[in-house]
Amino acid sequence: MEYMMSGMDVYTRQFRVRYSETGSDGLLKPVQVFKYFQDAASEHAYEMGVSGLHLRPRNLAWVILQYRVKFLGYPRWNQTVYLKTWRHAERNLYEIRTYEIRDEQEQLLTEGKSVWVMIDAGRKRPVRLKNNMPPGLMTGAAPVENSCAEIPALSQPEFEQILCIRRQDLDFNGHVNNTVFIEWALETVPELVVQHLLPCETEVNFLGDVGYGDTVKSQAQRLSNDMLPIFLYRITDNLNGHEKTRLRISWKQFC
Repeated sequence: MEYMMSGMDVYTRQFRVRYSETGSDGLLKPVQVFKYFQDAASEHAYEMGVSGLHLRPRNLAWVILQYRVKFLGYPRWNQTVYLKTWRHAERNLYEIRTYEIRDEQEQLLTEGKSVWVMIDAGRKRPVRLKNNMPPGLMTGAAPVENSCAEIPALSQPEFEQILCIRRQDLDFNGHVNNTVFIEWALETVPELVVQHLLPCETEVNFLGDVGYGDTVKSQAQRLSNDMLPIFLYRITDNLNGHEKTRLRISWKQFC
């Protein structure tokens, strides 16, 4: 079958890296990439009439399950970047969304995928997409390979942080925003790693939500001790120990 990508299928967005989005090295903070992804995906969904704002009156919501993102370079403060994203409804069960960020010379800086499901917000159970999406959104876009993977459980935590949920951590659905889980993981890293390295690949499995007033435990385990370290992360409810998120982040030095 031949697929044609229409203007509605692909959403493009320009960002200028703001001072508040950069770290002490003058580069875009890693978590900000996920915020760019989230903004572009939400705006695209709004254009298609299936954003969180459109779904709320129907007691529906989008929930993210997985991320896999590769960082090839980081833009600097005041640099302009161009984000392109497109989505594909997979087997009437979930959506796979692809992202690319390029600089003004069209050099690829970031590429990633995310997996989303639509849920009944009251029952917190997935719903069939074809029963809740316009028919035109179920066909037309080219299939997207799901490269997101299941992350193994952390077995021997070496680093740990206890964190409190703030009101500003909450999103449109009243739960902690998905980008905050990534921020928590990045807090649970040895200072020597953060001082010299940046993530070159980040994988996330979202397993449960967290609300205001809760506390979470963020733990990390180093898998490799070479110059390109890999860490596993686990975020759990600090009171009952229920696992909320797993992450695997590979680190390297960027010039």
